[in-house]
Amino acid sequence: MGGFSRAILPKSMPNSDVMLKTENARQRYHFVTDQMVEEERVLRAKLKRLAIENHALREAAGKEAEAPLASELSSSTTDHYPELRALESKALSIVVIGASGDLAKKKTYPALFALFRNQLLPAHAIITGYARSKLEQSKFHEQIKGFLKGDDALVSKFLERCTYFSGQYDDAKDFSALHQELLKSEASQGKGPHANRVFYFAIPPSIYLETSKSVKASAFCGTGWNRVVVEKPFGKDLESAKKLADDLLQIFSEEEVYRIDHYLGKEMVQNIMAVRFANAVFEPIWNSEYISSVTLTFKENFGTEGRGGYFDEFGTSPRSSSF
Repeated sequence: MGGFSRAILPKSMPNSDVMLKTENARQRYHFVTDQMVEEERVLRAKLKRLAIENHALREAAGKEAEAPLASELSSSTTDHYPELRALESKALSIVVIGASGDLAKKKTYPALFALFRNQLLPAHAIITGYARSKLEQSKFHEQIKGFLKGDDALVSKFLERCTYFSGQYDDAKDFSALHQELLKSEASQGKGPHANRVFYFAIPPSIYLETSKSVKASAFCGTGWNRVVVEKPFGKDLESAKKLADDLLQIFSEEEVYRIDHYLGKEMVQNIMAVRFANAVFEPIWNSEYISSVTLTFKENFGTEGRGGYFDEFGTSPRSSSF
């Protein structure tokens, strides 16, 4: 290293100065390297501990899935999630609008079943599917059952809480009829006259507004809170997304609207944090100074399968997420 340093420095520099600067540089290099190695060791230890805890939680969840479901939320559950106590005091209706569609059967109902299985959903809650398809309730159960992973007995208990109602998205009369059905199911929950309702929009954004008007006019509950969940894709570009957001706020208050992007919950996205902080090589460069955006693309090994109308309007861009 000394010979290399002398070769690139001016010949007039004293040899002792060259050696001193070389030694200082070598020491700084080893200090930084040792520091990075130690930070990586600590991060790896944290990741290993988190992986062990995650495995234990998954095992516990699996055991809970095999156990009989309690009639009410367990005390341990409400101790960890005190906000669930408030849900126990009132009837709860969850209305999945677009229940016969691809998103509902592959994502929404499995997610609701996971909450039910882990006792994070009040046992008295009723989940009502609403869509244009004319389906018998038994046929609807067959459609979603294959996507519910767990003990057969528990799946059957969950399906007992799932009903189906057929109606048009832009027809206030159909939503008024749905409202009457919800009143009956809420009365059967034995929680008194007060009820809360969640309306989950598993439908294309192009029919959000007409559906929102019908829901607000005819299906909102007057004895508790109401929430509307809208999921990505929210519009098809920035301009349409802003317009859609403004239009929805002409119908609902900000408190009543909840927006979600289920792609940000995928393992690949969540693992970015681990990859970024557990690798000393990436740590100094994976930040806003060097990266303007991150795009994740998920490929699927099947076709549109009944989603042709959706993709004709929005293309395949919803299969990617940028942030």
